[in-house]
Amino acid sequence: MLRISLCFVVAFLAFLSPANGQDCIPMSVTNINLTFTGILTWSIREEETCPVTHFMVHMSEPNEEARFIMKSFTTRLNIDYLMSCEEWHLNIIPYSNETKGDDHLYITQIPVPMDADLSIRFINVTRPEEEGDLHLQWEMNSVVFGNCSLRYRVTVAGDDDDVIHDTYMHERQMNLHFLSPCVNYEFGVRVVNIAPPVMEGPLRAIEYEYPPAVQSPPNLLSANAGATSINLTYSLETFRSNQCPIRELQVKGGAYFNVTVPLHDSEEREPIEVQITNLLPNSMYLLRTSVQNSAGWSNPSVVAVQTLDLAPN
Repeated sequence: MLRISLCFVVAFLAFLSPANGQDCIPMSVTNINLTFTGILTWSIREEETCPVTHFMVHMSEPNEEARFIMKSFTTRLNIDYLMSCEEWHLNIIPYSNETKGDDHLYITQIPVPMDADLSIRFINVTRPEEEGDLHLQWEMNSVVFGNCSLRYRVTVAGDDDDVIHDTYMHERQMNLHFLSPCVNYEFGVRVVNIAPPVMEGPLRAIEYEYPPAVQSPPNLLSANAGATSINLTYSLETFRSNQCPIRELQVKGGAYFNVTVPLHDSEEREPIEVQITNLLPNSMYLLRTSVQNSAGWSNPSVVAVQTLDLAPN
């Protein structure tokens, strides 16, 4: 009986042995990275149970057969001989002795190399239209290696030197729609090679004084008409959008009246209330309302308001 049991155990172990066709197939690799020094790295999965002995890396250009086939006994491979900013398909296959594992296709562009010039040659600020947004453009000193792994870090600081905007751009231009007239700004641009390890180039900065611009037309919030008067409430363009100091609000009613309200500017810019009196009952008035700031008068907002009939005695 004991001899039969031992034979069963030996037979069971033989069934599990790789010699019986149950070869251990490695899982695909993970954590693939390509540094700007041209080093391709990857990792064996933590849950891997097979003894991985080596790797084959098939390198091909898009829609082409493998141009290079490299063997590596470590989890890294030097491919710095490939041209920067060209697209390559890198297929990494683990092996357990002669048993081929699951492959992992990594599609990438070869990063800009570490010795590339990451400095900015110039920065330019333009305003295509008198009432339009500012437009920021810049150029690099050299793009001989291309710019596929490059990003541009743009910072914008206001009068108080606080950074109000910090972003990364793919293009070498930016529309500055969030800025305000009557403010001095500093624009900074630096080139960042995002291929690991990340490297930033030197900062290039330029100062710009945003010229004054008139306010947007006042916005009528409410109009309450009586028989001989009209009570109006207006809102103005916010301080954040236009920091040019406001001075006064003017409501014109043709030949009938001209009302001017002095204004004291603040960051809150609360709604402005205007009362127009000595009007005729049951009459239509065309109101043209403008606001003045350090750049001049805004375009008017126009609204027609009719007074009520006199109440009977």
